[in-house]
Amino acid sequence: MDRLSLIVALANVLETAPSELTRLPIPAPANGHTDSSIEAVRRALRAAGCGWPGGLVLPVDVLRSRVAEVQRRRRDGEFADVGTALPRLIADLYTSIATGRDTAELLPLAVLLYVQVINMWLKDAGAPVDLLG
Repeated sequence: MDRLSLIVALANVLETAPSELTRLPIPAPANGHTDSSIEAVRRALRAAGCGWPGGLVLPVDVLRSRVAEVQRRRRDGEFADVGTALPRLIADLYTSIATGRDTAELLPLAVLLYVQVINMWLKDAGAPVDLLG
């Protein structure tokens, strides 16, 4: 269990917000923004899995920069911003992959996004088990 997951779990047991324990602006599980962000990420992942991501086709360098930015925000504890950015980023990345161009660069980027950002953010946000990988 990573440090942030431990803080979130402890905050849940104490029935307080994680930010009360750390003085960082971490959204508590079951708050409105976190819940709506989790659902938006769920819809984006489902759409990408069905082959209808509904995003924009963007150059690799733009997507790489956006992934790095959301990764940095998660590392810096800007969890609300990460939750807001993820659905559009998922849609754009998977739409770009669907074109068949730059696949060799985009697929590893998608794995990085999922492993380093989406999966960790979902755990931090207290997402339901069906979304956790």
